Amino acid sequence: MAFTGRRVLITGGGRGLGYEIAKQFDIVGATIIILDKEVELLNSIKSQHPKWTMIQCDLLDWEGTKSALEHLEPCDHVVNNAGVNFRQDFLDITPEKIDFIFGVNYKSIVNISQIMSKKMIASKIPGTIVHISSYASYVQLPSISVYSASKAAVVNLTKHMSAELGPHKIRVNCVCPTYMITDFTKDYIEKNPERFEKILDKQNFKEFVDPVDVGKLVVFLSGDGAKMINGSKVKIDGGC
Repeated sequence: MAFTGRRVLITGGGRGLGYEIAKQFDIVGATIIILDKEVELLNSIKSQHPKWTMIQCDLLDWEGTKSALEHLEPCDHVVNNAGVNFRQDFLDITPEKIDFIFGVNYKSIVNISQIMSKKMIASKIPGTIVHISSYASYVQLPSISVYSASKAAVVNLTKHMSAELGPHKIRVNCVCPTYMITDFTKDYIEKNPERFEKILDKQNFKEFVDPVDVGKLVVFLSGDGAKMINGSKVKIDGGC
């Protein structure tokens, strides 16, 4: 298979979109490494996928993340999927929420990408890094201004990383999905049907994005068929 012998690290791979991305890489033969902070969740996944490697780590802990990955062998592909959000009106935003959201959604991406790209460079691996950004990075949506700003920052980071890492044959891209029904969004979508009907009305395809489709897109961007795609923001939003 296309990714046989290649190693992929997926942050936040224990549930939702991250887990689906891992399954899509597994289908094409990649060696899967999951990073998540929930020990019980990692143990559960390990029982279902005994060949996958599990790494327990809190991405908000900069030095702890470095320690957790210190002895990890270089990977060919990295997917920065982990993300958090709190809905809070702009006038109610607190510094603690800003630190938390940017800590996971932006700062941890910088840390993981530094650690893993240094390993790629030292081993002369022509690798890839894919960040998961969001539809929220380029549209106006209520009560998620901090989340939206963090995801827009990821888009901008992608451009700069691609320029600096490109000479080392490391491609960096990001994916911007619209709403998906996952553990992260399910309750909110079900409790606010009118809001999401308006979002679907703006799309050419009147349905939520399937996490499977996002997983397949990430695999494509990581593969040889996308060898000239670098520094790109790829929208998957049903044609908004």
